[in-house]
Amino acid sequence: MGANDTATVLAEAISGSEAPFARRMNRTAKKLGMTRSTFKNPHGLTEKGHLTTARDVATIMQALDNDFADFMHIFTRVNTKLSTRRNIQHSGHRLIKDYKKATAVKTGHTRAAGFNGAMITEKRSDRIIVVVFGGKSRKTRNAQMIKLAELGFKNLFEK
Repeated sequence: MGANDTATVLAEAISGSEAPFARRMNRTAKKLGMTRSTFKNPHGLTEKGHLTTARDVATIMQALDNDFADFMHIFTRVNTKLSTRRNIQHSGHRLIKDYKKATAVKTGHTRAAGFNGAMITEKRSDRIIVVVFGGKSRKTRNAQMIKLAELGFKNLFEK
């Protein structure tokens, strides 16, 4: 089972089906201050009217960091072994392996957004959130995310 299927199963378990779960997502997004997002499904795959912005993704990453700090290690776990002895690999495993400062990574791809990702990084107890949309490949998206993180730390520490 993939991440998109897992999102659907969880949505159905929580709200009965995808549509009420998407409505719940929209209410939560508004409470978090995500002003330009509209969710139509729990998994983020392209659907008419489903959209978000890099700023709103950064907002949800900040909420994740604030509200679930004790669970951040889960978002950089490269592999997870299920009770069925099946090994599930994080979709952002290459980025996690290449950039050790990452404390949370979410990656994906849609035709509309290209290769995209969000990452929380930490250096000297300072954190930076990076969001990239429109990557042409996993490799170019990852390189851009690392470049932006390093630029952010450089600017932060030069102050």
